[in-house]
Amino acid sequence: MSHIASLDADPDRSAAAGAESDGVARSLFALNLNPADPRRGWRGWLREVGASLDRVLFVQGCQICGGHVDDDPRAAPWCLDCRAELIESVPHCCLRCGQAVGPFASATLKQGCARCRGRSLGFEGVVALGPYQGPIRALCLHLKRASGAWLGAWLMDLTIESRFERLRSLELKTDPDGRPPLVTSIPLHWRRRWARGYNQADDLAARLAQRLDLPWRRVLRRIRPTPKLAGRSPTERLDLMRRAFQVISSRRSCLERRDILLVDDVLTTGATTGAAARVLKRAGAARVFVVVIARTEPNR
Repeated sequence: MSHIASLDADPDRSAAAGAESDGVARSLFALNLNPADPRRGWRGWLREVGASLDRVLFVQGCQICGGHVDDDPRAAPWCLDCRAELIESVPHCCLRCGQAVGPFASATLKQGCARCRGRSLGFEGVVALGPYQGPIRALCLHLKRASGAWLGAWLMDLTIESRFERLRSLELKTDPDGRPPLVTSIPLHWRRRWARGYNQADDLAARLAQRLDLPWRRVLRRIRPTPKLAGRSPTERLDLMRRAFQVISSRRSCLERRDILLVDDVLTTGATTGAAARVLKRAGAARVFVVVIARTEPNR
């Protein structure tokens, strides 16, 4: 049974209109401020309340161009023109690795593109809002700071809305025991999480699970503090990420024979997500698909 095929995403609906309905069929831009939602917890709820209060008490412009946005605290934090740019900036992408390909390139999920064909990635496919450049890059950089945590829900909502058909094409299945696919996130080492104040991947994963009506769990632990990977070669990144992750022993049973949606903010060379995906599969996961806000271009 596919879990996304029956869901509906209508890009014409908006939270500003105030329309809400039950489950994932409600507006993708309607923030759920129900603190009882166990997948979000009190921290996420308080962040959303704080963001909404900010929108009520202070006039905020578009987070991209500074232009006018709806004063309704539930309205998206970017103007309609910038929202269109975020959605329309996406090139043709390889379904397997997420890299941009030419409009006439043959890039099926099984075969991949010229860059990834024949390579072991660790995961089966990638869903991304767009390339790591321009406004998407700026928003992702802001998201890495605790002060930008409120942007996570909006960015994931936009990713789901604009890439809904891609999500549907994954054909996520229930496992033999009838359990639905599981959403999880790339963890930070505890030192970095303490310094940053939160893990943006957790917030993105929780939002994805909420919108698709899927369970989400933290099932991975980062057991090695790795240096920042920016500027390092793909080989160096792979070496640094070896043995960086471990499945939390009490949650190993959550993974057996299940499809997994592995969430992060940015996918660069795939060293981090590939290492995490391989650990998930060794613990029994059936298939792993990566969901990110941005995918870097080659040689970044």
